[in-house]
Amino acid sequence: MRTKNKWITALGVTALVAGATQLQPQEVTAADHADAPLSMGDPAADIADVYAWHTDSGTIVIVMTFAGLRAPGDDPVYAPDHLYTINVDNTADPQEKADYLDNNNDNEPDIQIRVRFGQNNLDEWGVQFTDVPGADDGTFDGPVQTPITNGTATVIAGDFDDPFFFDFEGFQTTRMNLLDDVDAADLGFAGLVGNPVDFFAGTNVMAIVVELDAPTVVDENSDNFLQIWASTGVTP
Repeated sequence: MRTKNKWITALGVTALVAGATQLQPQEVTAADHADAPLSMGDPAADIADVYAWHTDSGTIVIVMTFAGLRAPGDDPVYAPDHLYTINVDNTADPQEKADYLDNNNDNEPDIQIRVRFGQNNLDEWGVQFTDVPGADDGTFDGPVQTPITNGTATVIAGDFDDPFFFDFEGFQTTRMNLLDDVDAADLGFAGLVGNPVDFFAGTNVMAIVVELDAPTVVDENSDNFLQIWASTGVTP
């Protein structure tokens, strides 16, 4: 049973469920935490966030989180019948990115990193990665909570302190204020008066992290533009 853990401190607060990066800081499009109707009853399938950024050392880091809002000491959520996929579209034109529902990109993944969890005969949990760009092996595995390097790729998966920063109670208060025409106040975020509140502080989240050689991921995209998203599924 794990307690609260810190992980890659450079993670920051950039969050997206489906978004894009052009190897430079960029706006994001969405975040989701425990509110997807089809997955609320299955924490192992409930994606929280997808993070992506590039480093000064020429790598791209992609993080997929799921099963969030768990207290320190709660058991990790490992589901051997779940398949996790990190999708990367490296043939997209950044000029087409403004409207994801109406563009001339194919919006299809050119890279699909597939991840599964499983146990050995000692009931120890491990993680298996398939089709990781830059890896010497098509499929490789190792223990959870442990960095695994294969070729130019480094990966880790397990239970971590949730890095997402958001004042959810302030959001709810703001929403109610906007619906109440009598209340003169609108914004209800504590941070506006110098007291930022992190609703996710002290909660844990499951995460899959991959650090990849940037030129390998970008391939021949002269714009250095990537669309990145994640998906989960249950397999027999």
